[in-house]
Amino acid sequence: MSSSIAELRQLVEDQESDLSGLFSRAVLLSNTLKQKNITAWLKHELAGYGETEKLPDYRLGACGTLVAWFPGQGWAEAPIERAETDEGLLCYSLYQSLPDIETAFNENSRMGGQRVDFTDEKLAKLQEQTRLSTRLALAVPSKSFAFALLGARETLRLWIERLTHLGLPEDAHRFTDEQRQQAAEADGVLAEIIAKATTKAQAEAAAFKPKKKGFFGRLLGIGG
Repeated sequence: MSSSIAELRQLVEDQESDLSGLFSRAVLLSNTLKQKNITAWLKHELAGYGETEKLPDYRLGACGTLVAWFPGQGWAEAPIERAETDEGLLCYSLYQSLPDIETAFNENSRMGGQRVDFTDEKLAKLQEQTRLSTRLALAVPSKSFAFALLGARETLRLWIERLTHLGLPEDAHRFTDEQRQQAAEADGVLAEIIAKATTKAQAEAAAFKPKKKGFFGRLLGIGG
């Protein structure tokens, strides 16, 4: 049995609710309503995106700081000028599944960010450009992960809000064909919903500050 609109609204508005579990429940409702676009988006969020697939805007543009591994010292900011590297290689889009992003954020938000390893291909390009043969990685601020989580939650909230405005019964677990047709408008405006959610999430993520200024917080110039 799928969750009702009312049940999902209550969960999505609770910022402490488990986002991965919430999305799994939302899939049941979108399937019941036969919302193909929404269902595909929800499943992509839960399973992750392929590197050739289009990402929602709230998963794009997580640019970070290049760090290098120095034996006896550990990770430190790479001793290079940013102009020496391909700027695109220093930006990191979040293709991971929502559960993985949620876990990464929960584990690293207090420290201000986390280290993200490059693919072998990108690593080789950066080593050639920087003339550094050591291991390289990207320090990505926690607010980039917060942006993705906030964007996903807000997109879901706006979809639920649209269903309510379209007059669907909020406590129903089953729907008639007429009600599914009534809800079809919400499935056709996913891009619009994502755009609105991205704008709000961007503002909220920009205000995020880690509770503890750890290594990545100091490196990225953030923290309390």
